[in-house]
Amino acid sequence: MDRLLMLLESEALPPELNGVKESATRGKWSCCGKGNRKNYIKKLDKAILGGAEKRISEWEEMFGSELHVVVLGSPKVDLYETDFGWGRPRKIEEIGIDGVTGISLSESRDMSVGIEVGLVLPKPRMDAFTTSIIEGLNAIS
Repeated sequence: MDRLLMLLESEALPPELNGVKESATRGKWSCCGKGNRKNYIKKLDKAILGGAEKRISEWEEMFGSELHVVVLGSPKVDLYETDFGWGRPRKIEEIGIDGVTGISLSESRDMSVGIEVGLVLPKPRMDAFTTSIIEGLNAIS
């Protein structure tokens, strides 16, 4: 049922499951009927997990074929304003790009209008990128 409740919150149910969504959000499962509830759950599993056994091989094929870059984040989500009682974060890093060639984008901590860009590259490429950035900054200053 955890999967179902998560989907209800994200409004990601397929149209044929609207009865489950409406009844669950009102806290009333009885309108689905005893036999229908099981069918709705089966449809939900099929909608979410349908073809899942092929997804891993598809990802392996895609990532093994050529260079890919993963872009992650949302600059409109102000994570630096999040306070769990310890104060504002000093630094936020997207762990989803760790270990792959990736770029992360997030709201800047110290500027009202700014974006922090995180970049993950293999060491030789990062060194070349760093050299290129330094040369570019020196050229414009």
